[in-house]
Amino acid sequence: MKQVNQSKLSALAVAVGLALSGWQAAAHAQDSEDAQDAASDDDPIEEITVTGRFISSSQQLVNERMTDAFSTDLLGEDTISRLGDSTVAAALRRVPGLTLVRDKFVYIRGLGERYSSTTLNGATIPSPDLTRNVIPLDVFPTSVVEALRVQKSYSPEQSANFGGGSVDIRTKGIPDAFTIKLEAGFGSNSENPDNILTYAGGGDDDLGTDDGSRALSTSITDALVTYQGSLDAQSILSIMRRTEPNASIADAQAINRSLALQLNRDIGVVDSSTDPDYSLRASVGNKYDLGSDWQVGFAVGGSYGSEWRWRRSTLTGPSDPETFTGSREETTRSVNVSGTANFGLSFLGDH
Repeated sequence: MKQVNQSKLSALAVAVGLALSGWQAAAHAQDSEDAQDAASDDDPIEEITVTGRFISSSQQLVNERMTDAFSTDLLGEDTISRLGDSTVAAALRRVPGLTLVRDKFVYIRGLGERYSSTTLNGATIPSPDLTRNVIPLDVFPTSVVEALRVQKSYSPEQSANFGGGSVDIRTKGIPDAFTIKLEAGFGSNSENPDNILTYAGGGDDDLGTDDGSRALSTSITDALVTYQGSLDAQSILSIMRRTEPNASIADAQAINRSLALQLNRDIGVVDSSTDPDYSLRASVGNKYDLGSDWQVGFAVGGSYGSEWRWRRSTLTGPSDPETFTGSREETTRSVNVSGTANFGLSFLGDH
């Protein structure tokens, strides 16, 4: 009997222990849930914010220069605006290895105009001066420039006449905001005398064009064709006798004199006071939003400049270079008129 009671007591003790263990586990689980609920109510949830943006134009130029396999220098719009240069020629002065000649021509690595080329958005620009291969870069205002790329070594996409280097002018599509610029300049050359040599030109000389005063008349141009490019009396007579066997030298001389009278004879050289150099540049641009997806913009500009240059040359004998035979004075007026117009349309900032 005593042994049976001990067995019952042992079973009871085991049951009580299991009950207490279950109660402690339930209590611990309840405490954990309560702690989590309290933490969710008091502590903020950790957030991760990811912001994306397009690469800026300055960063694009840096990336291009780092990944370019050829020797290049790049000037971006931001750099040009900080420098304050108004023309492409003035901005390129700051690129190493480039030389600015006469404030308009850029020579790369000290080489002459024969070895320098210029492109506009990759397209070759013909020179406005038939005697020069290089482009006067002072006609391009920096207001329409997005970037300037100077390449000093040959690459397959360059033209076959690549020499010392190439300058590529990249124009912007749409201005970032409303911009307006106005620049005026006056100057003088200390080498110019007070009076220079000049003559009566045409009425359009201030525009850099001829109003016809220096041009040959239609009678003279027709005579050059008729008499095969030679208008002396003997050449005229030989042509006349092909159709008029009885023509005389007097008839040929009469034709020669009539043609000579049609030439502009007001070419006398006179002294004139030296005018100062002056220039004027202006540009304006803006962009407009067409709804939330489209943008349209424009940028127009123009420039005008006039300058006088005087030069004296010493003449020497052909057989003895040290023999002084005289001097020659030369006066040149340069007039530069240029204009640019740029229009752009973008869609969603990507096109």
